[in-house]
Order: sequence, then C-alpha cells, then structure tokens
Amino acid sequence: MTHSELSEFLDGPAPFCPEAEKDKIEGQVILYSGENYLNGIPTRDDIAVKNDEGVTAILEDAISKHQGILFMPVDIEEAKEYINQIPHYVLRLYVSLISGQKAVVTITGIKVFFNIRVPDNASIPKFWSKVKGILSIGENSRGGTVNMNLIRMECIKAYPICSYHAKKKLYLRIITPNKDQRFTALDIISSYNSKADQESRLETASDDSSTYYHKVAREYRIPLSRWGLISDYKYNFSAPYYTKSQLCLHAFYVHINNFRSVDNLESLYKTYPLSLIIRDRTLVLTWDIEAYDSCGLGKLPEAKDDTAQVFTICMTIHWKDDPAPLKQICLVDMETKPDPQWVTIIYRNQTNQLKSFALCWKAFAPDIQFGFNDLGYFGGMGEPSSSSFFQRNSRWRNSQRGSGHRKTIGRDSINIKIDPRLSFESSFLKLPGCVPIDVCAKKCGLNGKADMPISSLWKYYSEAKNRTSGSFTKNMHDIVNYCIIDALRCQELMVKCNIINDYREVASIAYISLFDSHYYAIGMKVCNLLGAEAWTQDILFSMRISNQKESGKYPGAYVFPPEKGLENKLPVTGLDFAFLYPSIIMTYNLSPEKMVSTLLEADKLKRENKVLHSIKFKCNGNPVQAWTVRHKNKSDQKGLFPKILENLLNVRNEIKAQLKALRKKKNHIEEVKSKMDRASGFLLVASIIEDVLSTVDKKKHAEMADTLNSFIGSSYDDFRKEYSSICFDYNSLNSKQKAVKLYMNSFYSETGNSNSPFYKLEIAGSVTSAGQENIKSVAEYVRKKDFGIKYGDTDSLYLTCPDSCYEKCDLAYNDGRGATSKVEYWTKMVTITMSVMEKLRNEVSSFLRLKTRSDYLKMAYEEVLFPVVFTGKKKYFSTPMKK
Repeated sequence: MTHSELSEFLDGPAPFCPEAEKDKIEGQVILYSGENYLNGIPTRDDIAVKNDEGVTAILEDAISKHQGILFMPVDIEEAKEYINQIPHYVLRLYVSLISGQKAVVTITGIKVFFNIRVPDNASIPKFWSKVKGILSIGENSRGGTVNMNLIRMECIKAYPICSYHAKKKLYLRIITPNKDQRFTALDIISSYNSKADQESRLETASDDSSTYYHKVAREYRIPLSRWGLISDYKYNFSAPYYTKSQLCLHAFYVHINNFRSVDNLESLYKTYPLSLIIRDRTLVLTWDIEAYDSCGLGKLPEAKDDTAQVFTICMTIHWKDDPAPLKQICLVDMETKPDPQWVTIIYRNQTNQLKSFALCWKAFAPDIQFGFNDLGYFGGMGEPSSSSFFQRNSRWRNSQRGSGHRKTIGRDSINIKIDPRLSFESSFLKLPGCVPIDVCAKKCGLNGKADMPISSLWKYYSEAKNRTSGSFTKNMHDIVNYCIIDALRCQELMVKCNIINDYREVASIAYISLFDSHYYAIGMKVCNLLGAEAWTQDILFSMRISNQKESGKYPGAYVFPPEKGLENKLPVTGLDFAFLYPSIIMTYNLSPEKMVSTLLEADKLKRENKVLHSIKFKCNGNPVQAWTVRHKNKSDQKGLFPKILENLLNVRNEIKAQLKALRKKKNHIEEVKSKMDRASGFLLVASIIEDVLSTVDKKKHAEMADTLNSFIGSSYDDFRKEYSSICFDYNSLNSKQKAVKLYMNSFYSETGNSNSPFYKLEIAGSVTSAGQENIKSVAEYVRKKDFGIKYGDTDSLYLTCPDSCYEKCDLAYNDGRGATSKVEYWTKMVTITMSVMEKLRNEVSSFLRLKTRSDYLKMAYEEVLFPVVFTGKKKYFSTPMKK
C-alpha cells in the first residue's frame, strides 16, 4: 500500500458503530478486509456518552448558552494563524472535557516578545535606534532576517534578577507577531554580542530559546496540567477551520484573556458530579504485541528482521484512575475462540493489521498510552510493512523556524497521517521501562502475567499457522488472553502507584505539561516555577546560559565520621534539620536579586540601615565574598527564592495536616477491612466493627468509633467503595505533598548547576557553608548537654542520650538481676529516649531561632533506632522504633 493510499484510507470518516450492533460488541468477532472503517468499534465519544453520569447534557447546554467550559489539558501544540497574511502565534491545547470527550482549545492574543535592558543613563531613542540598526541589517545562522515592519517596541520598568537594585530599571520590550521572528531577532542579537566588547553588548531577558510555550504558560499562568475554564469563545463552525481536528468532536477558539485556571474546585461541585471533578476522565490506552519469527522457535523476533512479524495486538481502554477496562480489543491474524470480555478483530495480512490498529487508535483518540513492549515494531527501529503513517514526529525534534529548523529537547512521539497535508499527533505520554512487569506487579500486590512460557506461545502460533493442531482456536485464545493481561497490567500498575497523578501534581506547580513532567529533569521545572513567580514581582531574567562556567568545587556538606559497629546498649535517635537547605535560603534571604558583590556597595547599604548576611568561602582555593540583604522577617523584603520556598512550605504543612487526619481514618477502616476480607464478606459490617472496637483501649475506642460508626448500616460492597474513595483521596493528597517536597529540595541544586540560567556560585556556596556552620553549632550545643554523636551528615545528627537519663531503669533492670525483664528494660529505654529527644528538639529549635533571628531553621525527629549498626558514611541499618 502506498503512502497516498494510506492517507486516503485514514482520511475517511471516523469509525461508525451502528445502533443495532452496539449491544453486541462484547464477544463480537470482526473480519477486517481492509475497508476504510471498522463497524462495531465504539468511538471515544460513544464511550464517554455511555458513561457520562448525565454530564453530556450539561455540557451541551453550556455550549448552547455560551457558558464557561471546563476542561483538563493533556497535550500542547504551538501553531500559527494568519491575519492579513501575517502569521501570528497561537497555542493549541488538546484537552479532555468533563464528560471525557476530547476537544481542542486554540488560544489566541498571546503576546510574543523578549526584553532588552536599557543601559543606565542611556537615551531611550538613541538606544532603540541602535537596536533597530542591529536587527535590520543582521542575519541569523541560516540567513534569516527580521521584518522590521512587524516589530513593535514598548518601554517598561522591571527589576533585573542579577544583584540588588532598590529601584526598577528601564527595558525595551521587543514584540513580534510570531515566535519565528522572535527567535531570529534573538539569534541576530546573540551573534552581535559574540563580536562586541563587554560594554557594547545587549543584555536580553525573557529570552527563552527553545519552545516558547513554557514562557507563555508561566507568564499567563496557563494551567497545562489542571482544570481550566474558558468563556466568550467561538465554537466549532464559528471557529476558524484550522483549529479543528478530526479526532476532537469539540473545537474552541478563545482569547487568552478569557482563559483561566480553576483554583477552587468546590465552586464546580454544584454544576458537575464530584466524582468527575476529582477523577477527571482522561482516556488511557494500553497495548501489547506478540511476535513470531518464521526462522525458528528458538529465535527472538526482532523488528529489523524480515522474517519477524507481529501476529497480535491487544489494547485496553481506561479512564485514568480506573484499572477496570472500558473496552478490550484484540487484533489477530488467525481464527480464535471468541471471548465475551473483548472484541476480536481478525485480519489477514500485515497491511490490514496496521490499518485496523490505526482505525482503533483513531476511534479511541487516547490522551495517554502505555506500551508493554513494542520491541521496536511501532515507533521504534523497525519499519514493518512500509508503515509510513506511523512516523517519528520531527515537529518537536526540529520545529520549524522560517526556512530552517530549531532543535528542541527530548520530544519524540508518533504521528498518524490523516491526509497528504495533515498529520494527527497522537497526544499521549509513553512511559518507557526496563523492570519486568511481573516483578513490579508482585511488589505492588497485584496479580502477575498469565502463565505461558514463550516457547509454548511460539509453538501454539506455529501450529495455528500451519493448521497442525485441532485445538488451535483455543490455543490462540490463550495467547490473546496472555497478551491482553500484559496490556491490562500496565494500567493496574499506573493506578496502584498513582503515577499519572504524581506527574500531574509536579507539572501543575510549575505551569508545565504532563509531557514536560515526565521527560524533563527537575531543573527545568524549578526554572519555570521561578520564572512564573519572578514575572508577578516584575523581576526579569535571562534564560540564556552563560559561557563562563566555574570548574572545581565549592564547600560541600559536613560529615561527622560514624562510630562503626553495633550499638545495642543505648538507643540512637536521628535529630534532623527540617528542610535544611531551603530553610537556609529562607533564613538568610539568599536570592539573586538580593545579592551584593562589592564591599563598596555593602558599606553603602549598611549606612542605609540594611542588615546584610556575609558570604565567605573558597572555590578552587580562591576566596569568594558576597552579601545578601536580610529580610528582617518582613514579607515585602523577602527575595524571590525565599518567597517561593515559604509558600511551598506552608502548602506542604497544610497538606501534611490533612494527610494526618486522613491517615488516621484510613488506618481505622483498614482494621475493619482486613477482618472483612478474611471473612470473605460473610459477616455483617456492624458485627466486625463491634468486634474491632472491643479489642482497643478506651482512648483509641473513642477515636475509632468516631470514624466507624457511620458505616454500621453499610453493606460489604458500600464499605469497600468508601475505603477505595478514602485511599484515592489519601493518595491524591500524598501526590501533592511529594511534588511540593521535590521542588523545595531542588532549589539549592539549581543555584549550583552551571547549566542553569539561575546558576549563582555565591548562593550555592553560601547554602552549603551555612549548612556546615549550623550543624557544627548544633553538635556543639548537644555535646555540652552530654549527648553523644554516633554519626552526622549534612542535616542529621545521630545521638545517644546522657547515661543519667536511664539511671532509674538501669537500677530496675540491674543487668538482669532486678525486677524488670530485658524486654521491659529496652522498652523503657526507648520510651525515655523519645521523651528526652522531644525536649531536646524543642530546645535546639529555640537555640537556632535566637542564633539566626528567624523561625525557619527547625529540628525534627521521627524515630528511635535500637539496636543500630553503623558500617560507613550513609550506611547503617537498624530496628526503627516509633510511637
């Protein structure tokens, strides 16, 4: 089949499922002969409407009345619209609506620009004339030029991020109609700067040089991974033709001013079911293949070999948070025993295999896909059957910029060719993995793969192909079942481990996409978060990475060498700084725009009654000196880094408080559930609750009864559903706090990353130097109180209490000759240690408060280790004791 024939085939109407056949789908066998449609396969819209909880009618009513439309973004595309034959930048979001239907939202009116700082005491007209001269005659590396008739300039004021400035500075904002002209202008300026002397160079800001949407999202605060709402939009036929997609029933066209995030979900509960707000209907497709090599049963099939072929493809369709499949589809090239759990599609050749697979993909239009193992057959190194409609997507690796290409980082997805002019980029997140799925499933308490040795699988297929076995249809059914289960386990693992929601929470904090959350390292995410907050504070910064990079090391963490060996005489407690490095940044106001680099300027600020924190350390043997302006605990004087970290810390503390209450409720219910599961549901919920409550003390009885009494009249199924709901709520909150923790712990590393636009040696060295100083101060403080230090590293001290703390219990035990048994003696020692350490934690926190004149540096401890063995740095094992 030629490329044009495939294009014509895929350009046909979406797969149609006649009403008469809809009730016969499960267990149905379809013989596919290469048609341009697949009767009997439901579309995504069919699935959404069938499971919509009445939301489709609400959505249609909202559209008809031109009311606000709620959606969850999944993927993003940068595009152009032509106004008076001039290309203008637009952003397309591929989204899931509240009903589960897929839509495309095109956002227009986005300003495309970068900034150039005006030198102090320079004339704005003269400086603008200089910039125009550079841009008008310059060319980028590919010979591209700037159309000066399309360029606009605005004069603005903002704070530069480099060094302390009491007042805002002047900038020229260079506005272009699209990102191509912007990138060309930035390249011309970069070329000019490479040849000019230091004083003549142009200092740019807001100058992202890869994908532009990261900048757009952080400046406009566009939610790329959480609920968004649009109003005053154009819909479908009133929207421009280019905003539509064959795979999206709904197309919206909206100005950026009519687009906003939904920060308070409770405002939506009156309109939409709570279940669909909490568990959005993002559609997931999982798939697996089975392959065979005609050269022999002992040869592993590889896509590069002409003798290898895929003989079955199995798919399962799910809502994001549900392990139960909405539909299961099997594509196979041999007759097989039908199964009521899935639809079987039988094809006769490899071309029809790919065509039927493409039609299924087109019908379901998934948001996310998980592949169990494609072995390179699809989107990998293999190119079976001239599958030209599955292509590696070059748009993201080499996005168009005028007549040339601009390389971006990391994106590599699959295109399905719709017609000679239009390709469908399947909007999914592909998660590669290398750990056997049955190992992961066992670790997570899930069922494993079906039991079928690979030799048996190849034998069954060979017999079916050659018709040498009378039971080949049953054997092929077993192969399909094996393949379906592999595909199904992908989703079960994702739900069990809460992977997508974890990614979503990380993405939502920094205004990045689900794709970015998976494929980009944390540094990029921290930069986007910093950029978003800097924008709100009128702070401008450059995303260009300096060519002048420091080599060598600045001071690292301080380590107290461990006392190696077994400690079984005294309990050991880990006394930790709570978020040491973030706390240091907040304490000393360590932020680039609060930095002072010269003694002259530092003295001037001191005369103005500014309080400065002195930074001194050595890098490569050379002294480094700088200062930061302290905030004196006043919010309007806190720097960019401390403000973000303090906000994240407050958010995490709130979440942790909610988690604590929910964890207690979850644990209470689990005590009942474990007994119910052992009873296999034969006992009444009320009787099990009564039995559980009868075994606990008075205080715990009151706590548990408060949780469990509401379930006394519940059925076994209702109780399990409520437990499942609580687990989901708990996991969702836990995803949020883990995401916040990830960002907080990554700020310091970004200041020390020479490949980061926020690299600042003085801050990175100051953080570690202050860390050393503070842990040494705490060590000295506890030693004066006769506590022993068994080991210490970075932010933790492993301590033993003074012998005097255990005098009474020592006497009671008397080396085994007293009235107390050894177990009682050990238990008493642990209890005493917990009490003493709580007091010490509070005393050390008070000491740090007085020392630093702030509340940020605090101590925490979670458990007592007894006994414990230290074998080296960061190497110890123990029995943890908790309250």
